[in-house]
Amino acid sequence: MERRDVLMIRDGALAAGLSFFLYKLTSSATFFIIPLLLAAPRLIDAKRALLPIAAVLILLLGDSLIGLKGVFADTVLAVLLLVGLYMPVSLLVGAACWIGLAKRRMLIRFLYGSIFAAIGGFLLIIWFRSGSEAAGQAGDSLKNMYVVIADTFITSALPVGLNSEMLFTIMVAIVESAYLPIFMVQFGLSVMASELFIHRTDWEYQKRMSKWRLPANAVWAFLGGWTMVLATTVIKLPLFVATAWNLALTVSLLYFVQGISIVAYLVRKRNERISATRMFILMFVTTLVPGINVILFTALPLLGVSETWIRYRVNE
Repeated sequence: MERRDVLMIRDGALAAGLSFFLYKLTSSATFFIIPLLLAAPRLIDAKRALLPIAAVLILLLGDSLIGLKGVFADTVLAVLLLVGLYMPVSLLVGAACWIGLAKRRMLIRFLYGSIFAAIGGFLLIIWFRSGSEAAGQAGDSLKNMYVVIADTFITSALPVGLNSEMLFTIMVAIVESAYLPIFMVQFGLSVMASELFIHRTDWEYQKRMSKWRLPANAVWAFLGGWTMVLATTVIKLPLFVATAWNLALTVSLLYFVQGISIVAYLVRKRNERISATRMFILMFVTTLVPGINVILFTALPLLGVSETWIRYRVNE
């Protein structure tokens, strides 16, 4: 075996081990795919880069199944397991798509990486909304677990008149209406962190970041999504409401990124020494500031949408 092959096996094993370790740490579970994304360029080709992802998937499934005897014979237990695995498996599938489509545009890679999460989440909503006995039992089990945790840790911090069961109902509504944007934020942050590190010395990459934009016809998805949201005031069907909000928020999230790209371009136009990386990081950090984040989450998507008619980056 050549030394290069030995090094690739080592890098792949280290990436898989670190990824699984981060997954087991609750505080870093959101970003557990970053080591896999960082290791991919060192593994020469996409097929080899997918092996660590497969290894982590096997470890993750094995770890989840340990101690769950008869999980496949118990529908409720099986569904609860699927709910728990939805996000990590979706992130691994997204990472596999991102790596496997390395020669395609970033937007295409990102959208393909989100398909599994979109379909899987929608199927879970359909099942929970089916009204079947198993769905009701699974929903009650999730509710009971959440209420126990909430009563233990956060009940004292809840506003007067709001209890754990009401909070669970609110959380369910949020997850149904924004499960895809929630996934895309986690996936997008991991992708961005890895890409910024990989291309940290590539000045051309900084230029590409400050020129990133959605296709012009994406504005129709934006307008259609928010039109559907308005229609939910009349059409109360749960699946329609979930589809409307997820579509509207997903496209708005992409335009949010385009808005940051516009700001980065305008800033770099005045001072090229300021990297687009710094601007993206600054904007994302600023979104954590209460009050300011509301302004940014409103203004930046609208800025991105407005570029459909106003050319901010005329000297590209």
